[in-house]
Amino acid sequence: MATTTLAQSTSTFNPSDYPHTYLASASNKIVLTIVSVILGAGLLVGGYFAAFPGPNQRNLALVPLIVIFGLILVAVSIARLAMYRFRLVLYPDRIDYESLFKSWTIYRSDITNWKLSRIQNSQYLELTSSDATVGRQKCSLQFKPDDSFTAWFADLHNSDAIELKQSEEEIRQNPDFGATPEERLDAANRARKVGTVLSVCAGLIGYWCMLYPYPNMLPLWLCLAMPWCAMLVCRQSKGMYTLGRFDKKSAKTNLFLLVMMGAMGLAFRATMSRNVVNLADLLVPAVVVALVLAVAIGLVNNWYSRSLKQFLPYLIFCAAYGFGAVAATNHLLDHGARTEVPVRIMDKYQTHGKGAASYLILSAWGSNAGNNDLKVDHDYYRSKAVGETICIYMYQGFYHIPWFNVGDCIGAAPVIEPPAT
Repeated sequence: MATTTLAQSTSTFNPSDYPHTYLASASNKIVLTIVSVILGAGLLVGGYFAAFPGPNQRNLALVPLIVIFGLILVAVSIARLAMYRFRLVLYPDRIDYESLFKSWTIYRSDITNWKLSRIQNSQYLELTSSDATVGRQKCSLQFKPDDSFTAWFADLHNSDAIELKQSEEEIRQNPDFGATPEERLDAANRARKVGTVLSVCAGLIGYWCMLYPYPNMLPLWLCLAMPWCAMLVCRQSKGMYTLGRFDKKSAKTNLFLLVMMGAMGLAFRATMSRNVVNLADLLVPAVVVALVLAVAIGLVNNWYSRSLKQFLPYLIFCAAYGFGAVAATNHLLDHGARTEVPVRIMDKYQTHGKGAASYLILSAWGSNAGNNDLKVDHDYYRSKAVGETICIYMYQGFYHIPWFNVGDCIGAAPVIEPPAT
């Protein structure tokens, strides 16, 4: 989440210019209606597979998940369509908000703070009232703020603007960033441009790792390196770059997206992998890596001199990185010998639609007590028949966490999805 401020305007608040009514813009209605239609189509497809699971009875286990996913789509679709009831009215003495689900009124004299936040492509207005019965209210803005909107909030307390001003002043006074205040602000502007490029690259690498990791080693190594590269840049910049909070307005450049996308890419590939014999073996080393990353981020941002609570929200990304990093490096760094275990193909099946995949059902092997569904490459799936014998290749793992792959029993290379997926 990023915070934003309204564009600077020379207009001032003039009570005689109000009331002013804002409704959802036509572009917002079109876009959100299309999104709702797409979600509704997804609901219909999910409902079809729930009602007609097909001949493979294993699909029946997916019915509860499909139902839950369908309910989520219904809720999201309704929330999207709620914009048709959106109405925000600025009066000289108060602001009124009305939507499909809620409505509230806050008097202008009671507003102790206001801020604009941007989550993905949506902008939100957050108001804090001194009236305890009202408290803090938040609404999505379905329009582009104009001069009248800007003027209404111009002389009200804005914590974002104060934080931004303090951050800019800190840069202006820091001799590490340049010889003069003007040079230091220019350096901050250049840093923001570089940060934008790095963030875009991080997003592309993260999605590359999640959606199409080919060649598989390169995006995995890049995701492994991104958080540490971000910390190195922050350290070398002497504070011009930061891994700070997304809800804090700052003139410094935030590189936490490199940590976030690296963690998400690695965690996604590790979650999709079926190659670790026992996932519980990843727990202890993953926790160690997560804590090391959390401590490193805290030290880079000097959080420990203020409050430990400042880095707690990032622990979820540190945990995701730890899990994905251990799973990936356990495979990538393993150069030990492999053991072949012959198994028989008991059955095979394919799933269809989004996320379609091919599975072989193998006879019991190793510590597995029953049949095992193993996701394989589509070409390999088509080349194999029920009753045929193939081999499970067992590896010790770099951290002594056993993992496996599958191939023909003739010394062929493994053929399922990359082991670090």
